[in-house]
Amino acid sequence: MRQISARTARACGAVGAIILVYLVQATPSNAQIAISDMFNFSDTYGVNPVGNGAEIGSTGFYQGGTYDSVGADSVSPSADTTVTATQGVATYVLNFVGGPGTVFPNQFYSNLPLDPSLTGAWTLTATNPNEPIGAVVQTPSLNVLSPPPLATNVILSGNGLAPTLTWTVPSNSSATTETIYVYQAGVPSHVYGSANLSPGTNTYTLPTGVLTAGVLYSIAVQEDVVSDGNLESRSRAFTAYFTPTAGSIPQPMVLPTVSSTLSQYGGPIYEFDTPVTAGVPVSIDPPSAVGFVYDIGAGDPNFASVELPNVGNPGPYELYLWNGSSFVFDTNVAPDTTFDFASGGVSEFEILGISRGVGLNPNSATDFVTQLTFEGSGMFTGTMTPVIAVPEPSTWAMAVMGFLAIGYASYRGRKLSRSFA
Repeated sequence: MRQISARTARACGAVGAIILVYLVQATPSNAQIAISDMFNFSDTYGVNPVGNGAEIGSTGFYQGGTYDSVGADSVSPSADTTVTATQGVATYVLNFVGGPGTVFPNQFYSNLPLDPSLTGAWTLTATNPNEPIGAVVQTPSLNVLSPPPLATNVILSGNGLAPTLTWTVPSNSSATTETIYVYQAGVPSHVYGSANLSPGTNTYTLPTGVLTAGVLYSIAVQEDVVSDGNLESRSRAFTAYFTPTAGSIPQPMVLPTVSSTLSQYGGPIYEFDTPVTAGVPVSIDPPSAVGFVYDIGAGDPNFASVELPNVGNPGPYELYLWNGSSFVFDTNVAPDTTFDFASGGVSEFEILGISRGVGLNPNSATDFVTQLTFEGSGMFTGTMTPVIAVPEPSTWAMAVMGFLAIGYASYRGRKLSRSFA
């Protein structure tokens, strides 16, 4: 038998090692897919800026909805893995929503249609072409079909960059814990989340460093129902965007929500749901626009007066009153001046004459702080709609931009006063 040199042997050995490494890399591992932390709960999103539901024009907000949220937080490996959820004849492929930098980097879940006939456990099946042994697990059953009602009436006060939040927890809420989240416009996930708060909590102060002046943010109040360690249901209420500023908030501001429909001008409508007291001012603030339309809701007290902010407009504001079919010019109104409506007040009015050069942002709820007073006490469930395009002078009926922020202040006389920021 012919002998080979040591050098040749070493060369052959190197080639063999390369082949061996290749074979090891190309051969699937014998490890089993791991899947844990399964969940199955009813989930309601209010109108939101996080992409849930149908998009509402170009407002940056989406209509939301109520779902059966099904999935698992821990699926490993997640790369090239497919997870399906099956119950009876219904089968869905779950979305991979994890990845580097996310809270749950190995999470798969989907918001499935909430079907009252599918309240049992879902079977989750994980498969991967590189892992010959898959995984089959069961979620908890769906025990709560109705998530807690959405929180309302979010108010900002105190320090503009570290404000104190207050909100109203519906009296029929079944939530066992609450959480506050802060979302920044253009950022897909929250930029801040609080620790879990006790049920019924309705106040929280954001820490310094969360908010930056001049940036658009939305606040979310999340309510969860947890039983025996399992999340049973969840609801999330989101405010319209607001823009924080440095310094103290001069008067508490009520942040509105965004309507699920567009205004007639193709922009947002801001909606309020906050109690008012005769003689007590409330402040609200809408995004950039050339004007705003203010409306009360059904059964609300009429507007008694209005005071408009000084935003550097080159001239006075133009006040229009509704005559039953259109808005008709009434008078010019200077900033920082209270204008009293006629006895009995009005149910709607329009403010125009805001220069585009001022640069009010119609997607921010705090660019035009308006103070209103009301003829009586009760609830304010009206709207403030930004006018984002000025029609011909003969067609002054403009879109209303929702009231963005309502705040409380000191007694201002015989009428209920509210400011909108």
